[in-house]
Amino acid sequence: MKKTIDLVSRDQLDAVLLDLRNAVEEGSHEIVVRKKVKRRTLSQNSSLHRYTELIAIKMNDAGITQKELVGSFKEGFELPVTDHMIKDIIREVGKAMFLRESTADLLTTEMQEVYRIVDQRLGEVSGVRCEWPAT
Repeated sequence: MKKTIDLVSRDQLDAVLLDLRNAVEEGSHEIVVRKKVKRRTLSQNSSLHRYTELIAIKMNDAGITQKELVGSFKEGFELPVTDHMIKDIIREVGKAMFLRESTADLLTTEMQEVYRIVDQRLGEVSGVRCEWPAT
């Protein structure tokens, strides 16, 4: 018999110990205990979306274009910075740093690290930065 236990918090330890005791009494078992780590929170998700909106607005207000931010899109053709563009940058940084395909898969600490790297680099490139919004 195989049993998998996902350990999310210390509050579960008593229940896990009871499962282990029962398994020992019942005979041969394969027991897997996995520590579940928290992914990006709903609050972080809201802040991420708000951040991308705010930084895009600030960059547009400062006259920064996508061409200036990430290079030529098309010669002589300039587009305003959008929140979707900023989200794409954040997604690509998350992929590069943590091999995660989506920002939704980032751990809470990883999300903050990606934000810090992106915001710092945007500041270096454009002179525009934005605090992580509270939700």
